[in-house]
Amino acid sequence: MLSTAALASLFYRGAIDIAKNGPPSATALATWATAFNVTSLPSDTTALATFFAAQGDGVLLRLRYHVAPNGFHLQEQIDKNTGVQTSAHDLTWSYAEVLNAMNYRAQFLAATGQQEQA
Repeated sequence: MLSTAALASLFYRGAIDIAKNGPPSATALATWATAFNVTSLPSDTTALATFFAAQGDGVLLRLRYHVAPNGFHLQEQIDKNTGVQTSAHDLTWSYAEVLNAMNYRAQFLAATGQQEQA
């Protein structure tokens, strides 16, 4: 769970950076396109930042999908075959990283003048 939430944080941090400083270099964008498994990324700065944030949202929604049946308790891993949580229970750093990701998401929304949706 820790690395999953960290991935969401990375995407949100990228979205914040793009919103504040504009797109990265063409080489970096090509690398990101490969990582996202897309042939191209939005060329508009706002659309690109929103695309990155949407990737973070997707990661957190997937995490939510797997932890909701367990009362939102976070275990160490998700079994790759069954999708069921496994290993150590309620690791503090997993919760901390989810909170970090949520904080970065809020920072992205603030940087772009958006509000949290209910």
